[in-house]
Amino acid sequence: MKTAEIINIVCSDLGIAKADLAKRMGMIPSSLYRKLARESMTLRELQECLDVLGVEMEINLRYPDGNTRSSQVNQELLISRLQREKRTLWHMWIREGKRTTLRISSLFPVTEDGT
Repeated sequence: MKTAEIINIVCSDLGIAKADLAKRMGMIPSSLYRKLARESMTLRELQECLDVLGVEMEINLRYPDGNTRSSQVNQELLISRLQREKRTLWHMWIREGKRTTLRISSLFPVTEDGT
């Protein structure tokens, strides 16, 4: 399914004009129309459109051997990896005697116990 088809279906289902979607995204309507007509919208831009509309997108990967993986699984793996990295950085910070300033705390707040 093409990006334009997805946006058209969602806007139709929600009763929202594409011009209104563009405004909600901070775009000029003609810019959105052009992206849809040229099929030049990236996956990230599509996700932003759907986020603005309150619609969740899930991508399922289906491999030739029949196995599947959903985007939800990928997000959970990413979150797990980021949490492990946060703990590693916390322990490095402790070993360094808290001399190093870590700037990740705004993204991943660290408690005193490193969790």
